[in-house]
Amino acid sequence: QKILYERQQKLLSQIIPAYRAAADSGQVELSTSPFYHPILPLLCDSECAREPHPGVPLPRARFMRPEDARLQLERAISLHTELFGKRPSGVWPSEGSVSPQVAELCASLGFEWMATDQRILGNSISAAFYRNGSGAMENAALLYHPYRLDTPSGLINFFFRDQELADLIGFVYSRVEPHQAAEDFVRRIHQSAAPLLAQGRDAVIPVILDGENAWEYYHHSGREFLRALYGGLAADPRIECLTMSEALATHTERPTLPRVATGSWIGANFDIWIGAPEDNQAWDLLHAAREYYDQHAYQSGELARATALEELLIAEGSD
Repeated sequence: QKILYERQQKLLSQIIPAYRAAADSGQVELSTSPFYHPILPLLCDSECAREPHPGVPLPRARFMRPEDARLQLERAISLHTELFGKRPSGVWPSEGSVSPQVAELCASLGFEWMATDQRILGNSISAAFYRNGSGAMENAALLYHPYRLDTPSGLINFFFRDQELADLIGFVYSRVEPHQAAEDFVRRIHQSAAPLLAQGRDAVIPVILDGENAWEYYHHSGREFLRALYGGLAADPRIECLTMSEALATHTERPTLPRVATGSWIGANFDIWIGAPEDNQAWDLLHAAREYYDQHAYQSGELARATALEELLIAEGSD
C-alpha cells in the first residue's frame, strides 16, 4: 500500500506541471470555473430560477448573495494564476449556468469569454437548432460563431456549444470502435457546417462536455479514440483546431446578443438544483446559516470567521 500510495502521489504531482507546460506552449488554453462549483445565477438571486421555469416551487427564503458569487470567481482566478502563472481569459460557469447578472459579474472581473449551451442561445435570440436529414445544422449561421454581450460592467464574449457533438463523445462513442468513432465525428463536423461552408464562410464549432465523466466507459480510458480523433482533425485540411481566445482573435466581427437568457446546460433551467422539496430545504438551511454568519461573525476571532466563511462557500457548491 505504501508503494502504491507513493506512486500515486508521484503521478498526481505531474498533472499541474503538464497542463502548465501545454498552456505555455500554446497547445491548449486553460479556463477556470467558480471555486467550489456553485450555480452562480442561483447564488446571485434564487428567484432567477423562475425565468426558465415559471411556477417552479422555490425555497421560503430568497437567497441573494452576489458578493459570494464574486468571491467564488475571485478564488478561482487567484488559484488559476498561482498554478499556471497567468490569469484565465475564460470561464466555464458551473454546469454552463448563466444569467445577465452573472455575465456582468464575469465582465467586471476581466474575463474575455464565457461559454454555455446552444439552448441558452436559442432562448436568447428565439431560434431553434437541429439537424436536418443530411446532418446539416439548421440555423448554423446563428450558432457557429462567437457572440459579444455588452453589460453595464463592460464587454464579454460568449461561445455556445454544439450539444449533439458533445454528447456523442460523452455518451455514445464509448460503445463504438475508436477509429470508426473518430471518423464519424469528423464527418459530422463537415455535415454540420455545410450550410456556412457553402456560403464561403467559416464555422466556429465549440464542443464542450464534462471531461471527467466519459473516459471510464471507453476502451483504454479513451486513449485510442482521442489519438484517432486528434489525428483526424489535424490531418483534415478544412479543419483548424483553435483555442477559444484564438477563435476570438480570428473572428473579430461578432454579432451582439440582445440579451443572454438565464439557464444551464441541463434543460436550459436549474431544476436539478432547486425546486424539489429536499433542494429547497437545503437552500433554506444555507440561507439561515448565511444570515447567522452575518449576525454573529463580528463576535468571533479572525480565524473562526475565515473558517466559517470557507464552510459556507463549500456549502454553496452545487454538489
